Amino acid sequence: GVNCLCSLNFLIVLFFSYLLIKNLSPSSFNYELIIMIIAISIFITFNFFGKNFLGDGAAYGVGFLLGFILIKISLLNNLVSPYFLANLLWYPAFENLFSIIRRALSKKKNYLPDNDHLHQMIFIYFKKKNFIKKNFLLSSFVGIVINLYLFFIYSIGYLFYTQTIIQIALIISSIVVYLILYYILVKFHK
Repeated sequence: GVNCLCSLNFLIVLFFSYLLIKNLSPSSFNYELIIMIIAISIFITFNFFGKNFLGDGAAYGVGFLLGFILIKISLLNNLVSPYFLANLLWYPAFENLFSIIRRALSKKKNYLPDNDHLHQMIFIYFKKKNFIKKNFLLSSFVGIVINLYLFFIYSIGYLFYTQTIIQIALIISSIVVYLILYYILVKFHK
């Protein structure tokens, strides 16, 4: 993985969850969200410098909590398009699905680690270009760049959180951008 990719994405999703809760149901678990936002913000500070990492267990645990929160948001107000909530989760979900399909097609074992994820290919691209010399800074840079794109997509989604068609268009266009970038980087690496 790369620094700040998972944890910063969690923070961004929590931020938009907080905004939704605040707008839709002011009394619903605002404090819990604020505590999670503060905790992940502190974690990201150390993660940026490569001093700590989210392992699989922590990523699944925080992901489970985020899933629970998003389901609660959906239940609190049926005006929120479920596709906005899917939009908030499209990247990690698609990254996993794409990796499973990619590895199945190439006959690689799914239980072994691999370095063919988009974020790692972006890291290698910039490493070969000698963009940033220190690996932990380059790793953090890649995580931040991907999350800036996601923040942009989530922001548009938030502006139209009741509009299912816009949410679907955002998800599909994001997947197309992901696939195009992935295949450009595959050709670059070969």
